[in-house]
Amino acid sequence: MSFSGHRKINRLLGADFGISEPEEVHIMLIPHLHLAQLLATGEWHHLHVASVAGVFNVALALAYINKDRRSINFYSGIQELLLAIGNGQAFGNPEKRRLRTVFSEADKYICGQNKADILTAIRMVEYQIQHTPPESVVRLEA
Repeated sequence: MSFSGHRKINRLLGADFGISEPEEVHIMLIPHLHLAQLLATGEWHHLHVASVAGVFNVALALAYINKDRRSINFYSGIQELLLAIGNGQAFGNPEKRRLRTVFSEADKYICGQNKADILTAIRMVEYQIQHTPPESVVRLEA
Protein backbone atom coordinates (compact mmCIF):
# COMPACT_ATOMS: atom_id res chain seq x y z
CA MET A 1 0.00 0.00 0.00
CA SER A 2 1.26 3.47 -0.80
CA PHE A 3 2.25 5.98 1.85
CA SER A 4 -0.76 8.07 0.81
CA GLY A 5 -2.98 5.01 1.32
CA HIS A 6 -1.63 4.51 4.84
CA ARG A 7 -2.25 8.19 5.56
CA LYS A 8 -5.89 7.92 4.44
CA ILE A 9 -6.49 4.81 6.58
CA ASN A 10 -4.96 6.51 9.63
CA ARG A 11 -7.15 9.58 9.11
CA LEU A 12 -10.24 7.38 8.82
CA LEU A 13 -9.26 5.79 12.13
CA GLY A 14 -8.98 9.24 13.69
CA ALA A 15 -5.20 9.43 13.90
CA ASP A 16 -3.55 12.83 13.56
CA PHE A 17 -0.98 11.92 10.96
CA GLY A 18 0.65 15.26 10.33
CA ILE A 19 0.25 17.49 7.33
CA SER A 20 -2.55 17.26 4.80
CA GLU A 21 -1.97 16.38 1.15
CA PRO A 22 -2.36 20.03 0.00
CA GLU A 23 0.16 21.09 2.66
CA GLU A 24 2.52 18.35 1.51
CA VAL A 25 2.28 19.57 -2.09
CA HIS A 26 2.86 23.15 -0.93
CA ILE A 27 6.10 22.41 0.93
CA MET A 28 7.48 19.55 -1.19
CA LEU A 29 6.57 20.34 -4.81
CA ILE A 30 9.28 22.92 -5.49
CA PRO A 31 12.09 20.79 -3.98
CA HIS A 32 10.84 17.81 -6.04
CA LEU A 33 11.01 19.93 -9.20
CA HIS A 34 14.47 21.21 -8.29
CA LEU A 35 15.71 17.66 -7.67
CA ALA A 36 14.32 16.54 -11.03
CA GLN A 37 16.12 19.44 -12.72
CA LEU A 38 19.41 18.62 -10.97
CA LEU A 39 19.17 14.95 -11.90
CA ALA A 40 18.15 15.61 -15.51
CA THR A 41 20.77 18.24 -16.31
CA GLY A 42 23.52 17.47 -13.82
CA GLU A 43 23.99 21.24 -13.46
CA TRP A 44 24.36 22.48 -9.89
CA HIS A 45 22.25 25.62 -9.87
CA HIS A 46 22.67 26.98 -6.34
CA LEU A 47 18.96 27.66 -5.76
CA HIS A 48 18.08 24.08 -6.72
CA VAL A 49 20.78 22.62 -4.49
CA ALA A 50 19.66 24.79 -1.56
CA SER A 51 16.04 23.71 -2.07
CA VAL A 52 16.94 20.01 -2.07
CA ALA A 53 19.34 20.43 0.87
CA GLY A 54 16.54 22.15 2.79
CA VAL A 55 14.46 18.98 2.65
CA PHE A 56 17.38 16.99 4.07
CA ASN A 57 17.95 19.66 6.75
CA VAL A 58 14.33 19.47 7.91
CA ALA A 59 14.40 15.65 7.87
CA LEU A 60 17.60 15.73 9.94
CA ALA A 61 16.08 18.20 12.42
CA LEU A 62 13.05 15.91 12.78
CA ALA A 63 15.37 12.97 13.38
CA TYR A 64 17.02 14.92 16.21
CA ILE A 65 13.62 15.87 17.64
CA ASN A 66 12.63 12.18 17.59
CA LYS A 67 16.06 11.00 18.82
CA ASP A 68 16.09 8.70 15.78
CA ARG A 69 19.77 7.70 15.49
CA ARG A 70 19.29 5.71 12.29
CA SER A 71 17.72 8.68 10.52
CA ILE A 72 20.31 11.09 11.93
CA ASN A 73 23.08 9.01 10.34
CA PHE A 74 21.08 8.52 7.13
CA TYR A 75 20.40 12.22 6.51
CA SER A 76 23.84 13.37 7.71
CA GLY A 77 25.40 11.13 5.08
CA ILE A 78 23.42 12.63 2.23
CA GLN A 79 24.35 16.15 3.35
CA GLU A 80 28.01 15.13 3.19
CA LEU A 81 27.42 13.88 -0.37
CA LEU A 82 25.81 17.19 -1.38
CA LEU A 83 28.76 19.14 0.02
CA ALA A 84 31.25 16.84 -1.72
CA ILE A 85 29.48 17.24 -5.06
CA GLY A 86 29.30 20.99 -4.52
CA ASN A 87 33.07 20.93 -3.98
CA GLY A 88 33.72 19.15 -7.26
CA GLN A 89 33.22 15.43 -6.60
CA ALA A 90 31.97 13.52 -9.65
CA PHE A 91 28.18 13.50 -10.03
CA GLY A 92 27.34 10.30 -11.87
CA ASN A 93 24.52 7.80 -11.94
CA PRO A 94 25.27 6.26 -8.49
CA GLU A 95 25.10 9.69 -6.85
CA LYS A 96 21.92 10.54 -8.76
CA ARG A 97 20.26 7.30 -7.64
CA ARG A 98 21.29 7.91 -4.05
CA LEU A 99 19.95 11.48 -4.08
CA ARG A 100 16.66 10.34 -5.60
CA THR A 101 16.26 7.49 -3.11
CA VAL A 102 17.17 9.47 0.00
CA PHE A 103 15.02 12.42 -1.12
CA SER A 104 12.04 10.09 -1.48
CA GLU A 105 12.68 8.71 2.01
CA ALA A 106 13.05 12.24 3.43
CA ASP A 107 9.73 13.21 1.83
CA LYS A 108 8.01 10.24 3.48
CA TYR A 109 9.77 10.87 6.79
CA ILE A 110 8.78 14.55 6.91
CA CYS A 111 5.19 13.99 5.82
CA GLY A 112 4.73 11.20 8.35
CA GLN A 113 5.53 13.49 11.29
CA ASN A 114 3.28 15.52 13.52
CA LYS A 115 2.62 18.99 12.08
CA ALA A 116 3.90 20.73 15.23
CA ASP A 117 7.18 18.79 14.98
CA ILE A 118 7.54 19.74 11.30
CA LEU A 119 7.09 23.42 12.14
CA THR A 120 9.58 23.10 15.02
CA ALA A 121 12.10 21.44 12.69
CA ILE A 122 11.71 24.22 10.12
CA ARG A 123 12.27 26.83 12.83
CA MET A 124 15.34 24.91 14.05
CA VAL A 125 16.83 24.91 10.54
CA GLU A 126 16.07 28.62 10.06
CA TYR A 127 17.64 29.42 13.43
CA GLN A 128 20.78 27.43 12.62
CA ILE A 129 21.14 29.18 9.27
CA GLN A 130 20.73 32.63 10.84
CA HIS A 131 23.02 32.06 13.82
CA THR A 132 25.86 30.06 12.32
CA PRO A 133 29.06 32.08 11.89
CA PRO A 134 29.54 32.90 8.19
CA GLU A 135 33.01 31.36 8.07
CA SER A 136 31.76 27.94 9.22
CA VAL A 137 28.93 27.36 6.77
CA VAL A 138 28.61 27.00 3.03
CA ARG A 139 26.24 29.69 1.84
CA LEU A 140 24.98 29.24 -1.67
CA GLU A 141 24.88 32.39 -3.77
CA ALA A 142 22.15 32.69 -6.40
